[in-house]
Amino acid sequence: MDTLNLIIDGLWIAALSIMAGSARQAYGRILPDTQVPMQFGFDGRPTWRAPKLFALAFQPVVATLVWLAMVLAGRLGSGESAMLMIGFKAVFAPLLALVNLWWLRKVMTILDDEGQLRG
Repeated sequence: MDTLNLIIDGLWIAALSIMAGSARQAYGRILPDTQVPMQFGFDGRPTWRAPKLFALAFQPVVATLVWLAMVLAGRLGSGESAMLMIGFKAVFAPLLALVNLWWLRKVMTILDDEGQLRG
């Protein structure tokens, strides 16, 4: 079980690296003082915005906290809960990375249309 935990934690590290790396690239392209869309309505338009650094760091930071909480729950729980956490970690790592990439693509499209991107 320890080997499986290490493999899945490696999956989380890869997912978090993808999230952080794509946020870093987006940060460099977005103009200073730009308010980045954080949430979208049913019509696809932004419902609220946040400063660039907060917006781009939010999802990777929350994903890291989720991962650490699952690691802690897996270590403190019984054998059954440890196996359950392994399953949750295996599902949520790629899911959160995909949601982050979807959000970032939508953000970059909107900011490009608004003229808020470099080059």
